[in-house]
Amino acid sequence: MAGHMNAAQIVEFDTPYQLCKKPKPRCGENDLLVKLYAAGFCHSDLQVLQGQFRARLPMIPSHEPAGKIVQIGNQVQGHWKVGDRVGVLNFKDACRQCVGCKQHMRRSTRADPRFCEKRQMAGFKHDGAFAEYMLADPNTAVHLPEGVSYEQGAPLMCAGATAWGALRKLKPDVKSGEAVAIVGIGGVGHLAVQFAKAMGFRAVAIDNREEGRQLALEVADHLQPDLVVDSTASDAEKQILEFTLGEGLAGIVVCTDSIQANAWSLQQLGNKGVMVPLGLPKDKWQFDSEAMVFRELVIKGSYVSSAEEVELMFKVVAEHNISSHLTILNFDQIPSLVDRYQHESMKGRLVVSVKESTGDAATQRLVGLIFEPRRLTAELFKMSVFFDSPISEDIVGESDVESLLANIGIDQGVAPDQSGEYRQLLAAVHDVAEHILELPDYFPQPDTQSYPREQLHRPAENEQDFGNAWAHKFRIRGNRKGGILSGKTVCLKDNVAVAGVPQFFGTNAIPAWTPEFDATVVKRAYEAGADIVGTTVCENFCNSTSSFTSAQGTVHNPYACGYSAGGSTSGGSALVGGGLVDIAIGADQGGSIRVPASFCGCVGLKPTHGLVPYTGISSGDSVNDHAGPIARTVADVAMCLDAISGRDDFDDKTLGAPSHGSSQYSERLKSSVADMKIGVLTEGFEHRLVDSGVKDVVLSAVKSFEELGATVQRISFPLHLEGPAVWTIQQRIAGTLGMMGFAHGRRGVFSTKYEAVRQPWTNETFQKLFPSTKNTIINGLSLMQNYPGLYVKTLNITQQIKDAYEKLFEEYDIIVMPTTPFVAPANVDWKRGDSPMKALKPSMGITTNTAIFDITGHPAMSLPVGFAPAKEDVSVMLPVGLQLVGGLNQEQKILDAGFAWESANDWKNLGDNCTRRETVPPKL
Repeated sequence: MAGHMNAAQIVEFDTPYQLCKKPKPRCGENDLLVKLYAAGFCHSDLQVLQGQFRARLPMIPSHEPAGKIVQIGNQVQGHWKVGDRVGVLNFKDACRQCVGCKQHMRRSTRADPRFCEKRQMAGFKHDGAFAEYMLADPNTAVHLPEGVSYEQGAPLMCAGATAWGALRKLKPDVKSGEAVAIVGIGGVGHLAVQFAKAMGFRAVAIDNREEGRQLALEVADHLQPDLVVDSTASDAEKQILEFTLGEGLAGIVVCTDSIQANAWSLQQLGNKGVMVPLGLPKDKWQFDSEAMVFRELVIKGSYVSSAEEVELMFKVVAEHNISSHLTILNFDQIPSLVDRYQHESMKGRLVVSVKESTGDAATQRLVGLIFEPRRLTAELFKMSVFFDSPISEDIVGESDVESLLANIGIDQGVAPDQSGEYRQLLAAVHDVAEHILELPDYFPQPDTQSYPREQLHRPAENEQDFGNAWAHKFRIRGNRKGGILSGKTVCLKDNVAVAGVPQFFGTNAIPAWTPEFDATVVKRAYEAGADIVGTTVCENFCNSTSSFTSAQGTVHNPYACGYSAGGSTSGGSALVGGGLVDIAIGADQGGSIRVPASFCGCVGLKPTHGLVPYTGISSGDSVNDHAGPIARTVADVAMCLDAISGRDDFDDKTLGAPSHGSSQYSERLKSSVADMKIGVLTEGFEHRLVDSGVKDVVLSAVKSFEELGATVQRISFPLHLEGPAVWTIQQRIAGTLGMMGFAHGRRGVFSTKYEAVRQPWTNETFQKLFPSTKNTIINGLSLMQNYPGLYVKTLNITQQIKDAYEKLFEEYDIIVMPTTPFVAPANVDWKRGDSPMKALKPSMGITTNTAIFDITGHPAMSLPVGFAPAKEDVSVMLPVGLQLVGGLNQEQKILDAGFAWESANDWKNLGDNCTRRETVPPKL
């Protein structure tokens, strides 16, 4: 229906919500019209449904909205613009005339409807957020940081604002470093624990439920509570007194409406302690008046937070990566939402994802233009590059043209009498750029209705494996109809987009951001039946083959704690190698699939360039971007390749690939190599960095191919030795361009959220980069400045090497060499401020045999073939990888060779001492 929207409403108290069509709200002159993408549900929503707030029915519930502005009333003042991401507080429309408004306006220039006697309350007494659109008050709308997803942002508008406001009420009476308890660890309490730590308090988490106490620990390491107490334990009060050295708590925030819990909480305060109760019980509070008087205790009320306070809250959220434990439901699941909320397994926050309807913002913009002819003329005028209107000096300064040219060494490029006209043209392109920025973004829409993201959270320390292998845990259940990956669990490198799941990209130099769409490989994996179980830690900006560079923590080798898991797909390889996940999907620009696969005893395949779509994966450079699987067996790698490979209309690199679903790599696997001719690459073995133990294990593995009937010959290919140099120049220049946010000239769909959080670079953000990333940028800037034509020649030489390899593959089916020149080195305890060389030395030379095939695009796979001793301790035995390389689009030959070798050998019984090796326990 034109002019209508999908919504859910309360028709009768204590009955399930009903889905319906409602008229789309009209944007008034003082309103913001917000397209909603997420809406939260909390305990007060349940109270509304039960009739406690005496709402007029029918009414649209939910008071935790997050979305994007699509229309602005013509009387709205301030900095708002179409396309802004916002959260909206539930109270709105201060009258500015009542006693409450006048009292507040004496203290602030910004209206605060919280205390207005005539205020509207979205989701309580007026229509709320379980709809596609809602009207917002500009005074109570708040910008969402780019690193905060709509799903995470929604509960922050009530649960977050409530927890934040309560803790702020403790000050100045309670000082940083003093003990503050959070009683009741549900959605509000979980956030309150994190805020308390971020504010510098010593945090005590108290709950009478095991699930609540566990939830308190499901936070980032630096936000962990200092003490967790079971309030029903016989020694609960003793634990609190011992923690506070007998003084009692300085502050308490009580996140439950239990009268008994609040009365008990008051008794835990020390003298002059402060308590903030947040619940709204049906009956009256019952507090010990003697304790209040004789110990001078203070009870403070707290009513959510003002918009100014919420803006401050979001800065802390972004800085500390504070997040809720979410269960995300689709819009059509709203009728069953209350049952889900009241289920005993429920913890954290419930959020409804409102599926985006593409084109709505653009349609609204066109409607506005049709009915505002003067604005239409202005818009079309801005779109024209050629015009002769006056120039706004605040857009283009008098010397801007000359300054831009001076940046490239030209100081006399424009005649003085022509400067003004070029300024006009510069102003015009500025307006066009602003117009593009105002347009709604475009990306493939995720099917979160069929494939919801369940139990999304950042793992606590006790949930981690192999050090810090997990970035986020969640579950996307695979296609119920089955598929080639049915029954398999899949994890994703933390540069692979999953809608609604924040990404760290191995860094804390920039805030985490939350993708709005699923990478093509993710969609294909769950549609093929795989359960997606989380994202895994990757190295700093995916710019290292070590596993200690991530800001999210070190990842340890599954065969020896303290040793590298390889990078940059470090977490995924450790989890697969350690047997906790079946398949990891990683990315490889220099060896980032094959190196960690080699170190962790996995099979890791970098496919032919363009065979597997890269849509939705953070890019190094389109020349060497590859995505591929890591698994414990060749068969699983082949099945995953069947599921994720093939043409993707969003990625022009795949236009020459077979259609998706047409490959049969796994079905065609054969265990015979009798008709194969295999070349043993001399240059891959004779490099000075190749360890003798690795060399012996790999050559022993090659003999097995002969025993299986293959023709095996030593070959020489001197151009192979140019690989590291050619790759270095290509990666430094292209990597720097990417880090600076410059376009790469390929058609595709990209993450504007990622670009928004990483630009512009500042002293603070650059200083937080790991030395490998700093080195890339410094190298790249120097190369572009001093060798402006070098990148082009590098690509020409790359083409030469690729063509020469293709000639070689006319004679040989595959060529083999060690994947890495040595086994996993020990992880380094590197801290910011330590020597850069200390950080970089462990990874030097690791990609000697891998990087070259990223720039030529040839498929290459690492296969575990035995063990060799660690350099640091010969008693530590670590996996060795054999790299099999084939001609372009010859994955089947590589997979067949690996499958044949794997079928005939048990790699865990091969290598020095021939003693079977097993992984270490994942909880290190």
